[in-house]
This record gives sequence, structure tokens and C-alpha cells, in this order.
Amino acid sequence: GYVNFSLAVASPEMTGYSEPCRYWAYRDEQGSYNLFFWKLTTVRLLFVIVFEHVVLGVVKLIDIFIPDIPDSVQLRIDIDEIIANDILNDDDSIKKKFSSVGTNTVTRKEV
Repeated sequence: GYVNFSLAVASPEMTGYSEPCRYWAYRDEQGSYNLFFWKLTTVRLLFVIVFEHVVLGVVKLIDIFIPDIPDSVQLRIDIDEIIANDILNDDDSIKKKFSSVGTNTVTRKEV
């Protein structure tokens, strides 16, 4: 059943019956919400906000402790970057590559 403080009273003038009617609501005799309703609503809202922040904190901690890229993949990416930089910085290999290509090409003036 219901606890007595959680039941509101509808006066006989509102219902048309000879005795007052009780219904579930946190209202006073005039029909407006009582103080307990506002306290309960505030506690519910605070619970939702705190719970949401706890969930966001746990998600952030998981994001911090579990890396996005595995160590083996990150190591391979670093090695590939070093190799690419070495190739691009090696002037002799670039000159040899472009000098052999340039001998067989046709220029615009010849066409």
C-alpha cells in the first residue's frame, strides 16, 4: 500500500462525494506541490547528475589506461617513419633515381 504522507487529499467539494478522496501525490490541501515533492525531485535530479559524472569518469579512466593503438603497431609505425625519413634524406639515392628517369623522357618542345 501507500504510506500516509504520500497520499494527497481531495476535498469533498472537488470530488462531489461526502467524504474526502485520497490519491497518490505529494500535494497539500490546496492542490499545489508540497515541500517533500520538491526535495524528492531535487534528490532525483542530483542522483542523475552524479551518476552521469561517475560514468563519464570511469569511461575517461578506461580511455587513459587502455591505449588506442597497440604497442606492436605503434612500434611498426615508428620504424616505418624512420625508414621513410632516411630514404627522403638520402640525396644520392634521389639523384640517381631522377637522373635515370630524365634521360628517356620527351620534353614539350619536341612534341
